Parts: sequence; structure tokens; C-alpha cells
Amino acid sequence: MEVLKTWRASSFPFKQFVLHHFHSSFRPSAITRSRIIFAQQQQQQRGRRSKSTISTNTSDREAVRAIRIKKVEELRSRGYEPYAYSWERTHTAAQLQDVYKDLENGEMRAEDSVSAAGRITGRRAFGKLVFLTLSDDTGNIQLYFEKESLPADQFEQLKKFIDLSDIIGASGSIKRTEKGELSVFVKFFTILTKSLLPLPDKFHGLTDDNKRYRHR
Repeated sequence: MEVLKTWRASSFPFKQFVLHHFHSSFRPSAITRSRIIFAQQQQQQRGRRSKSTISTNTSDREAVRAIRIKKVEELRSRGYEPYAYSWERTHTAAQLQDVYKDLENGEMRAEDSVSAAGRITGRRAFGKLVFLTLSDDTGNIQLYFEKESLPADQFEQLKKFIDLSDIIGASGSIKRTEKGELSVFVKFFTILTKSLLPLPDKFHGLTDDNKRYRHR
């Protein structure tokens, strides 16, 4: 025990000496110091940008939400129910892709009546034509809208009220476009759920882990 006490007592000053010698002898060069300062500045700038991005994203989402709430109110004032929920679906997206896989480009089955339902995940508009990507739990199918083929007020409703992430039901015939995209040639549609927020960013997705697991 005496030997152990002696060693501990003698080792402590030695440890202090080593630490003191190391810290007193270490003097970063001017280049090293400038690099450290530069790295600290970069980190601070990244932190400020991150806070600014979060603030901007939050304000953008709130602005989108306010606009969509107004659309819900206007739909109801026109006699439409933006949360109908009920829809008779004949096929899923995957079933349509499988049943009509042999349809030639440009070919249309006007005699076939189909209906699908899902979330809008893509949109393209060209004057009197609108193309929507409809996604359900089995895959995607394109919806093909032509102004002359819809009831009088539906094309206006499509252009003015339908947004990405809305859930809709659509019925019509089946066709494959000249570019080879299998599509439901829509004759009638209805809003099943009007979404108040846009879809998460395609590249980054939903980055909040807690929110992603809560709402998975």
C-alpha cells in the first residue's frame, strides 16, 4: 500500500508536467489558425442558412395552407363537397397496367369503362389538355383530361381547384397515348379529399424523423 501511495503521489506531478508541457509547447501556425477561423465562420454561416431555410419553408407551407383552405370554402360555396370520401373503384393502378399492357400506342378502348382513385403526385397542363399522375398503394396511372370530354364545369374545377397531393376519383375509358403512356381518358372526376398541404420535397423527402414515424 505504501508503494502504491508513493507511485500515485509521484505520478500526479508528472502527469501535470506532461499536460502543462504539451499545452505550453503547442502553438498553431498562422496558417492553421486561419484555417480554424475559416472553418468556424463556415459553420456559423451554415447554421444561419439552415435556420433561414426552416423559417422560409414554414412560412411557405402556411401560405399554401391558407390558399387551399380558401379553395375548400369556395368549393363548398359552389355546392361541392371537398371531402366526399366514398368512390366506387373498378381497378387499381397496377391492375390497369396489367390488364391493358398489350394496348398499342395511340389505341383507345372507348367501350371499356374504368374508374380509379388515388393521390395526385404529378401535373402537366397544355391549354385544353391536362395530364395528372394518380398514385395509389399499387402504383401509378396517368389521367388524361380533355376539355370537350368533360361536363361543362369540371374542366374549370380541374384547373382552379385540383392541386398536388389531393385525392380524387376519376372514371372514363382507357387509352394509350402516342408516347406510350397508359391513361384513363377521364369523363368524370370528383374530389375525395382536398389536401391542405403540398407533398414533401421529392429529393429531400420528409426529413423530420419523429414526424415521419408518427405519420407513416
